[in-house]
Amino acid sequence: QDVHRWDLLPPKGQGWPMDIAGRLNLVNQQIDLQSSSSVVPLTTRFHAGNYLSRPRWAVTFTWNRIPIAPVLQLAGDMGAQLPPKLRINGFIDGAIGYSNAAGLQGELVLHNTSVAMPDSAPLRFDEVHLLMGKDQLRLPPSPLRTAENEVALVEANYSMREDTLDVSISSENMKVGTLRAQAGLHPVPWLEQLSSGRWSGQLRYHREPGNDVWTGNLQLEDAKVSVPGLAHPLAIDSARVGIDGHRLAIDRLSAQAGTIPFTGEYRYEPNTDRPHRLRIRAASVTAGDLEQELMPALHPASSLLARALGRDEAPDWLRHRKLEGTVRIGDFELDGVHLEKLQSRMVWDLGEVDFPAFEARLRQELPPASHLNLPGAAVVNGSLFVTLSARAPVYKLSAKARGLNWQGGKVDAEGTLETSGTGARIFTNARLFDLSLRTEEGIYIGQGAAQGDGRLSIVLTNGNKQMRMTGTLAALKLDEEPAFSDQRSAKDAER
Repeated sequence: QDVHRWDLLPPKGQGWPMDIAGRLNLVNQQIDLQSSSSVVPLTTRFHAGNYLSRPRWAVTFTWNRIPIAPVLQLAGDMGAQLPPKLRINGFIDGAIGYSNAAGLQGELVLHNTSVAMPDSAPLRFDEVHLLMGKDQLRLPPSPLRTAENEVALVEANYSMREDTLDVSISSENMKVGTLRAQAGLHPVPWLEQLSSGRWSGQLRYHREPGNDVWTGNLQLEDAKVSVPGLAHPLAIDSARVGIDGHRLAIDRLSAQAGTIPFTGEYRYEPNTDRPHRLRIRAASVTAGDLEQELMPALHPASSLLARALGRDEAPDWLRHRKLEGTVRIGDFELDGVHLEKLQSRMVWDLGEVDFPAFEARLRQELPPASHLNLPGAAVVNGSLFVTLSARAPVYKLSAKARGLNWQGGKVDAEGTLETSGTGARIFTNARLFDLSLRTEEGIYIGQGAAQGDGRLSIVLTNGNKQMRMTGTLAALKLDEEPAFSDQRSAKDAER
């Protein structure tokens, strides 16, 4: 009948006719047995010596183009823990020996092998060599083909004594979904989040009891990944990716979020105060495009139950967002205002985003009078704090500008702007506080607010003179006002 471990005997089995011959030497305490079969291309040899005093024994199996499937079944019948519904087809050549002195030794060659598991695409090996010795099962570098004819080089080593497995997978061009399609593999960190893309490089997998770890260095091309807080999947043109367990390093990132192309670097360092670390560089960005792409973050949708109860509850991803980094933009445009060489540090904690110290150069149109030698840019620095809410984002901007072109001369200005909302509401809800304008005539202070059409109205005074400005951020115009000898006259005229 079939060969089974004694405690795994089935009620019935199929016959494998085997011819067994051998020799028993009682004087020298030696047993030699050999079996062969005309049905199964398998030869077995068994030798035992000193079996009454110091037993030494060895068994050798020699295969000659034997199908893999019955051997796999034999391994399961002998108690080997195999994945359920694992299917391996092909043929085996080679020999394996086991002795109580040297353990398992030998080499097998698998020909035209196909490996498949439920919910997984089949994998094919034209020829695979398996080396056994010193309680190690080793697979030398072997070409592997996927169902879509992708090629990878696979190397593996399994320690039977320590129950550890090491696998190396190298490829010059493979879909990221190919690894995800293998149900028997532990998911590769971050790569499992990609919906598409191709990778090249090397991945290494280490498993020991109670622990699975992936490491690797990859080149990623044409990938897409969904990022909470963005309106569109992030399209990654190219990137270098380093994986070390749950730690992640992405360098030379070239990507596009919606209509905004950018480059940068990203790090994920678990078990730190802010595990997400990001550096972004963009050549040109408009505030409108940025707002549209960040709308899920600026206006995060709470759950249906929270909305029904009237609660302003942030989504789960926002409650766990801990990020810090830097932003550099060559030209940032807001309502006709161009901030060039904009750079800032960024700290994103849950529903609060802080740009504590930004710096930029404000592009200015040169006055038409050519004899005025005025630079075309003013230096702007300050801070921006954003509070994210399901109702509307709230902004607080404090800034200083030095070297503004004004009335044929130069002025310095500073102040605080507060507003809320998205789209046009950002301008209609704007309020200006603690405004200060330093001119040749002195320092003007005041405040301002948006009118119904979104245009700003600003009133400033230096104690003797008052000025009014109206218009957009990019085109504030000075309204003609009479000069007053003192503040009282100004107030009387205003009444």
